Amino acid sequence: MNYIIIGILVVFFAKAKYKKSCSTIIDSKLKTGFHGWFGNKGSCVLQFKLFNKTFGFSNGHYACGEENNQKRKKDLEKVVTTKGDLTNQFIDNDFWFIFGDLNFRIVLPIDECMRYIKENNVAKLREHDQLLEILTHNKNIKESEINFLPTFKLKRG
Repeated sequence: MNYIIIGILVVFFAKAKYKKSCSTIIDSKLKTGFHGWFGNKGSCVLQFKLFNKTFGFSNGHYACGEENNQKRKKDLEKVVTTKGDLTNQFIDNDFWFIFGDLNFRIVLPIDECMRYIKENNVAKLREHDQLLEILTHNKNIKESEINFLPTFKLKRG
């Protein structure tokens, strides 16, 4: 396997037989922490062309806390609408993928949330998922149906 290292945080691996078919590799960083001044939050973005199709990958870490939902929405919107050299916007790629610690929450009182988890009631939990709220309003973003329980819930004390 050949590899190309882009920047410090983004690594792109391609088999040698695809090397000549891959072009226009672009990486960028979107800082969203402290009004975009610092890189404690944000996204690393990689875009490239392979066989005349464009691909975009974003790995992000967004604001935490239930109260920061609007900030997370704004940061995600910034990623998908950022203009790059390869396409007009990230979402203009033929294929694009968003990964990372997006920090969207299930907004329920903890006792109610824990009850649905114990009941394995994923459908009820999905009704209160902040990310799904965005997905239903944005036809450009599609996600496979979530059919697993939440991976993290903290109860202080």
